[in-house]
Amino acid sequence: MGVAGRMLRVAVALAAAAGSLAGWPAGSRADASAAPYVPPGLPAHLGLGLTAGPEDVAAGGWMPSSGVPWDYAYTYIAGGVNTSSGWQTWNANGTYPIDYAQSAAADGYIPVFPYYELLQSSGACSSCGEAQRDLTHLNDPTLMASYYADFATLMKRLGPGTYDGVAGFGGKTIVQVEPDLSGYMEQAALDTGSCYGYCTGQGNDPSLVKAEVASSGDPDVAGFPDTYRGFSLALAHLRDLYAPNVVLAFHVSDWATRVDIGSDTNASTDATDLGDEAGAFAAAAGAERGRYDLVFNDVADRDSQVSGVWWDRTNSTLPNFHRWEQYVSAITATTGLAAVVWQVPEGNQYFDTEDGSAGHTQDNRAEYFLNHPQELVAAGVVAVLFGRGNGGSTTHTDAQADGVTNPPSTCTGAGMGGGTICNDHVSTVADDDGGYLRMQGGAYYRSPVPLAAPAPAANPGGGYWVASPAGRVSAFGDAPYYGGLGAPPAAPVVAVAATPDRGGYWMAGADGGVFSFGDAAFHGSAGNLHLAAPVVGLAATADGAGYWLVASDGGIFTYGDARFFGSTGASRLNQPIVGMAPTPSGRGYWLVARDGGVFSFGDARFFGSTGAIRLNRPVVGLAATAGGGGYWLVASDGGVFTFGDAGFHGSGGNLRLAAPVVGMAATPDGAGYWMAGADGGVLTFGDAGFFGSAAGSGPAAGLAVS
Repeated sequence: MGVAGRMLRVAVALAAAAGSLAGWPAGSRADASAAPYVPPGLPAHLGLGLTAGPEDVAAGGWMPSSGVPWDYAYTYIAGGVNTSSGWQTWNANGTYPIDYAQSAAADGYIPVFPYYELLQSSGACSSCGEAQRDLTHLNDPTLMASYYADFATLMKRLGPGTYDGVAGFGGKTIVQVEPDLSGYMEQAALDTGSCYGYCTGQGNDPSLVKAEVASSGDPDVAGFPDTYRGFSLALAHLRDLYAPNVVLAFHVSDWATRVDIGSDTNASTDATDLGDEAGAFAAAAGAERGRYDLVFNDVADRDSQVSGVWWDRTNSTLPNFHRWEQYVSAITATTGLAAVVWQVPEGNQYFDTEDGSAGHTQDNRAEYFLNHPQELVAAGVVAVLFGRGNGGSTTHTDAQADGVTNPPSTCTGAGMGGGTICNDHVSTVADDDGGYLRMQGGAYYRSPVPLAAPAPAANPGGGYWVASPAGRVSAFGDAPYYGGLGAPPAAPVVAVAATPDRGGYWMAGADGGVFSFGDAAFHGSAGNLHLAAPVVGLAATADGAGYWLVASDGGIFTYGDARFFGSTGASRLNQPIVGMAPTPSGRGYWLVARDGGVFSFGDARFFGSTGAIRLNRPVVGLAATAGGGGYWLVASDGGVFTFGDAGFHGSGGNLRLAAPVVGMAATPDGAGYWMAGADGGVLTFGDAGFFGSAAGSGPAAGLAVS
């Protein structure tokens, strides 16, 4: 398939980019009772992190010397994409992010990189305000061509591949896209007076804001529209291409809706409505599972004693913590993504070190967050990252180089809702915050707060569907019947896949035709194309908003939000491909050949294969474990081969079967699996329950679990 497959991928990307808005419509939200999606590999508890330079994360640096088991460390990627001071100039061969990530990971910290390049780039509006400068830069095709190339280079440095002779990091990493930018873009969309001529209309819609994407000429983003939505999706696409290991974060500001929840004192302001509005804009721009993985929020860029804006820690006057939590909770509910609270001011009202002098200014957010972690988790927050965003504010290191300081304490009513508080504790360390973060961080980690458990699956494997080559569907157990084909299709059905909520299913024909039932949305098919090889498999994305088709030569066809991560379409295979399975994140997939050879793409890990083994019967299918840590292969005689953390629960290899096996599916907990026979019979192993079979009613093409 080779070139034809690549041409099709571009066509599909163009069609998807031109389609209707993805994400939640303005004013709607996901199920607030469900825990938001947390990317795999992040801590199972509320994590803490700090801003830290390379010297701070290195052996003997402040973070490891603190004795606190921090989860995260962050450093900016900045300097501009077309200047002489961009991050690629900081180390030879642009290795700054690799060196930092390796150093942080060596001490157990997940490296976090705020990518802050647009504002600092060189353009025609260098003397303009931030919002106008960002919009002008977004609409400069030459600048944006450099921008996409710069972001792609960062992904190459952080990803698992080798580019320009430099091996990438390849480990768990978070990249936060452009702090503040989405806030300016939402304000521009909501108010044409804030758009400086770069909008095509007015409303809470990122597609109304113009940006150079496809028109930039960068070939990697050629399929995306010239809008702010296209810009956001293009960055996610570059991550998918070069660094599927990177957790990508979308920034949502407190002031994005033109009402700043961090300073507003209007008692009639509805924080939940504002959060829904900001979340809807973010989701429509791409902040939804399958594209972005987290949302970031910053509470302020400086200590309250510097800005003069205090949050009431008693939550009796405005602004206060509870109302901000309502705002964040609505954002996580609307996007379905967990939040990271970032750049939290480091001042406190505890140590007398905080006397209001430069670098020793007061704030109460670090104190509140570290004393109310359960409230953060309830709002969908998975991490708190502390760091000043202003040079005059407090930091956790001895940035003032003034050693241990204990000036006379003072009392104040700031942030106290009518009461008073005194910073009357004596510091014993040189940290400019008196050692508060060091002290309270250590205390927190003695009993960290677990994150909310994700909502259970609607149906934990209590039934299944069996599909026939003629497109008939038989439902068993608690699997509802959503329909089938009334007449045989032009080419036989070869695969069936269920939607993530088990509310529907797709069937795929050998000619690439796709048939959808129940809540399974139709995103396109290859039915009208001339294929180099027949389609043999179908797999759905994690959110059900897309699917992949795979042909027997390993060519991959992508539809909806399914991303292309590679194929064997241009390779010479020993045996044809017979099936595929997606990873839980939706950022990769495995292909399996008839000889049991396994090919992994994206974030799919290779755990082994039977490609070098002489098999009694050919392999006919592949199923992955729920966590993506392993997979099973099944042969036509029912023989089962396990790899990674896939457990062996039995096989049909020693049984006399009435018909050969044509496929398998695993239970949600991985403690069992089903096999479907060519005659419609069903075999069960482990905790997979038997709910009936279609034996005797005609041939079967595959099986999907409800």
